[in-house]
Amino acid sequence: MVYSVKKSTLRKSNFVKLLDIVYEKHSSEYFKSVDYSIKAKLSVIFKFQVLIKNDCKELEKVWATGFDFSTQGGKFTKIEPKNETFDKLETELMHDISNNIDIFSYLVVSFFDILSKYTTFLYDEEIKFQSFSKQRSWFIKNPEIDKSYANFLYRQLGWYDIFKDKRDSMTHKLAPLVIPERKFGMFSVLFCYNQMEDEKVNVEVFVDHIVKRISEFVEFYGNYFIKKFEK
Repeated sequence: MVYSVKKSTLRKSNFVKLLDIVYEKHSSEYFKSVDYSIKAKLSVIFKFQVLIKNDCKELEKVWATGFDFSTQGGKFTKIEPKNETFDKLETELMHDISNNIDIFSYLVVSFFDILSKYTTFLYDEEIKFQSFSKQRSWFIKNPEIDKSYANFLYRQLGWYDIFKDKRDSMTHKLAPLVIPERKFGMFSVLFCYNQMEDEKVNVEVFVDHIVKRISEFVEFYGNYFIKKFEK
């Protein structure tokens, strides 16, 4: 059973409203650290989304103005900097984007793990596991604890499984490899999850997709648990 609270205290919407309500019910230092960490991680994820996309735009400009290139069959046959300044700018931006993709991916997994700790405060029953992946599996295997939440975790988190596998590849193999793509006269920034794989991903599409999925999950989470508080 989830803790109850009077409807009159529900002043905000969705996730933020839930955080405010639950904060009023817990005074332990551990809970406060979890509450703080959720807000901090979510905030910095959004900041890294903007940072990565801004760096991509800068790198596209460097390629467009500072490099000589030719293509054949849609693929680069030559791409060379016009001078050392552009060469250095490209290297710095590619490294920054690669590093920030790595950090962004860590932050996403970290946010979900902290959220799993937060979930333990929303039930009267003892909720096992404080890693998101393990807790998710536990809910799915024990649907009698909360059938609706277990069903959502089972049916709506396929994107997280794919993301987690790719993040583990980046963490345990090689850093994301940033490469150029040129279509219709325009540059875009791609990356490979590691240098041993051929799969290429548009960087901006990747970060936007992950942030969108996080936002959808957070909205569900807030709405779902607030309804339980209202009962």
